[in-house]
Amino acid sequence: MTWPVVVAAAGAAVVTTLVRYLGLNGFSNDHFLYLAGAQQMLMGEWPIRDFADPGMPLMYAASAGAQLLLGRSLFAEAIMVTVAYGLASAGMVVAAWRASRSLVVAVIACALCVAAFPRLYGYPKALLYVLGPLAMWAWARQPGVRRLLIVAALVGVAFLFRHDHGVYLGAAAMLTVLVAPAADRTTVWIRAATLGALVILVLAPYVAYVEVHQGLASYIRTGLEFSQREADRTQLHLSSLGWGDEARLFYLFHALPIAALLWLAFDVWRGRTGEVVVVAPLAALAILANVNFLRDPLAVRLPDAIVPAALVGAWLVGRSLRITGRVLRGAAIAVAALVAVAAAASVGVVGQTREQLAHTNLSLGLGHVPQLVRDRTAQLTARYAREQLDGRLSMLVGVFDFLDRCTTTRHRLLVAGNAPEVFVYAQRPFAAGHSSLVEGYYESEEEQLRMVDRVQRQVVAFALLMSDQYDDWIEAFPQLDRFLAANFRPLADIRIDAERTVRVLVHSGLPPLRVDAATGWPCYR
Repeated sequence: MTWPVVVAAAGAAVVTTLVRYLGLNGFSNDHFLYLAGAQQMLMGEWPIRDFADPGMPLMYAASAGAQLLLGRSLFAEAIMVTVAYGLASAGMVVAAWRASRSLVVAVIACALCVAAFPRLYGYPKALLYVLGPLAMWAWARQPGVRRLLIVAALVGVAFLFRHDHGVYLGAAAMLTVLVAPAADRTTVWIRAATLGALVILVLAPYVAYVEVHQGLASYIRTGLEFSQREADRTQLHLSSLGWGDEARLFYLFHALPIAALLWLAFDVWRGRTGEVVVVAPLAALAILANVNFLRDPLAVRLPDAIVPAALVGAWLVGRSLRITGRVLRGAAIAVAALVAVAAAASVGVVGQTREQLAHTNLSLGLGHVPQLVRDRTAQLTARYAREQLDGRLSMLVGVFDFLDRCTTTRHRLLVAGNAPEVFVYAQRPFAAGHSSLVEGYYESEEEQLRMVDRVQRQVVAFALLMSDQYDDWIEAFPQLDRFLAANFRPLADIRIDAERTVRVLVHSGLPPLRVDAATGWPCYR
C-alpha cells in the first residue's frame, strides 16, 4: 500500500467521523432497540438468558462496551458509531483502491458511501462489508492458516452482530477459498474444510451458550419466525418503484455484480484468471446484500447495500481503465463516468445529502469546528437535550424524573408497544424480556408463556400503554394483557400530542414506601 493511499484513507476516516458526529440530530426509534439491550446488559442481564434476542448479541454488547469506556450517555454511542463509519471509510478507500488500482476511483467510491448517509445503527453493514473483502484478499495473496483464522474470526464476529451478516460473509469467504489458485483440488478442499472448522470453532462457545439458556431448536425456530415476519413486513413491490432515484439505484445495484461477473467470464475465456479471486466473492457478496437488504422502505434500505455495490463499481471502473484498445477504453470510461454521475445524483437524493450536511453546520467554516464539536458533545451528554430528544418523549420527561425519585434500577417498566427509547431515557430495565412488543413478533404461545413467567418473577412497578398501539398489542399479546389487567391499576393519562396519549399504570400489589410530593404517585424508594 502506498503512502498516498494511507493518507487518503486516514483523511476519509477523519472527515467521515466528523461529518457523522456533527450531523447527529437524534437517534432513530430502531436504534434504541440496541441501546435498551445495552442498558440491560449493563444492569447485569444477558441476551437469550434474560431477554429476547433475534440474533444480534454484539449489537448490544458493542454499545454496552462503549458506555463502559465513555460513560452512560448517548455520547458513548455517538462516538462508537461515528468512529465505526470513519473506519469503514478508511477501509473503503483501501479496498476500492485494491479493486480498481486507482486512488481517484477509490476516493469517489468512498465519497458515494458517505453521501448515502446510512442510518447510524447500520454501521456493521459498512464496516464488516469492507473488512470482509480486505481479509479475504489478504488471505488470497498469501494463503495460510493464520490469515484464514482472521477470515473465520471476522465471519464469526459478523454472525454475532447479526446472523445473516455472518452467513453472507461466510459464503463469500468460502467462495474465495474455492476459486483461489491451488496446486490441486485436494488443497482446495482442505482449505475449505479448514475454514469451515475454524468458523465452527469461533462460534462454538456461543452455540453452547444458546443451547444452555434456550435450546438450539427453540432459538432457531424463534429466529426463523422473526425473520419471516420481518421479510413479510418489509416486502418490496417492484411495481411501485417507478423510475425515480430510488429505482435507478435499485436497478444499478443489481446490475453492477452481474456486469462484473460477465466481464470476469470474458476475461477467463481470454485466459486472464488473475482477477477471479477478487471479483467472484465480491460480486457474490453484492448480490446477497441486494437480495436481502433492499426492502421496503427502499430509501432507508438502499444505503445499507451501498458498500458492496461501490466496491464492485470500483472494480468495473478500474477494469475499464485497463482496456488496451484506445477507442474501447475511451468508450468504457465515458460510460462509467456517466453511470457514476447519475449514481451520485441519485445517492444525493436518496441519502438526503444536502440536508444531512446542513445539520453539521460546517458551512460556518472550519474555524467553528471546535465549538460545533463542543456543542454536539454537550447535547449528547445531556439527558434531555432538545436537539436529540424526540418530540413525544419530551412530554414524558416528568415521568422519567419521577422514576428517578421513586424507583431504583430493580424496578422494571413494561411498555405496551414499540417505544424502546422510553427505557433508555428512564434509565430503567424493561420487563418480560422485551424492549419492544409489536404485533407479529414473538406472538407464539411459547413466547407469551415465557414473557408472563418473566414478569411474574420480576419487580414491575409501572407500565405504559401507548394509545395508538394498544389495540394491536391486546390482540397480539393477550396473555400479557391479562397479567396487566389483573395486577395493575390506572394512575394517569399523559397527552403526547393531539391524537396520542400514554396511560401510566401502577402495580396494585406493590406496597409503596411513601407518596411522591410532586405528583402524588406511589414512591418505592
